[in-house]
Amino acid sequence: MLASVIITTYKRPAYLFRAVCSVLAQSLTDFEVIIVDDSPDSPSEEAISSLLSDRRIHYHRNERNLGGGASRNVGLEFSTGEYVCFLDDDDVWLPDRLLLAARALRPSTIWSSVGWEWREDATGRLEKRRVANRTGRVAGLPRWMHNIAVDYLVQREVALTLPTSETLNYYIPMEFICRLFKVAPPVFVPEVLISCRTHPGERTSTRSARAKLDDIAAIRRLHGDLLGSDRAADAHFLTIEAALLEEEGHCMDAAFRYARAAALRPNLKNPMRGARAGVKALRTLVRSGLP
Repeated sequence: MLASVIITTYKRPAYLFRAVCSVLAQSLTDFEVIIVDDSPDSPSEEAISSLLSDRRIHYHRNERNLGGGASRNVGLEFSTGEYVCFLDDDDVWLPDRLLLAARALRPSTIWSSVGWEWREDATGRLEKRRVANRTGRVAGLPRWMHNIAVDYLVQREVALTLPTSETLNYYIPMEFICRLFKVAPPVFVPEVLISCRTHPGERTSTRSARAKLDDIAAIRRLHGDLLGSDRAADAHFLTIEAALLEEEGHCMDAAFRYARAAALRPNLKNPMRGARAGVKALRTLVRSGLP
């Protein structure tokens, strides 16, 4: 068997059904789907019952909640394909995702990476799109991280030596990618082949700003040699932290981080973002009745 597709899920049966259907619609059909349900009381199995007659689908329910990283490792242990890949339960693949990723692989390569897009689930509005580097070269920290941290196809034997971190909450794929990059660079497929959806709702792992910031700190601590520690890298991560804090309503903390990022690498965006976050923070203080 060529590929094992591992889908971890947590209390999102409707999204899971859509994700599995997008795998079954692949133009390349030599695969198995391993679903790891991380919620002992979720109706996910009932939601996909009409699909389970396909012998390529294998469903496993954890006896207790293990978290996203541990659930990925469970799926990896059950896998039998020559290659493995992971699909979030709320994302969907375009029909040629597996075919083009498999075609890009060569005997001397161990993994390939494809482009992706983010869309607002309710409206289908395109929010951002990232296409993998056409040259196949690492072209700087922000570019390679955003291009490849979502979707990839990797040799199973290599993945088994690099189990997914079970201590992170949000940036689980990014940390795995860092360890993969230390083994070998990927082959890039310069096409958008996965559609990620943004929406409210429960997720496999905690997505608070604090959990995200803790993950970033852990990844930089573990992989600082790969990510770099120059002014540009520091400014990049400060901007990520600021955006997360602003999203959670911690506007004053966000404004301070935007200002620090601007001092490290002056540009037009950080001061503007910092000013916006500062205004939001002042509005919050006024509404709360504080001087």
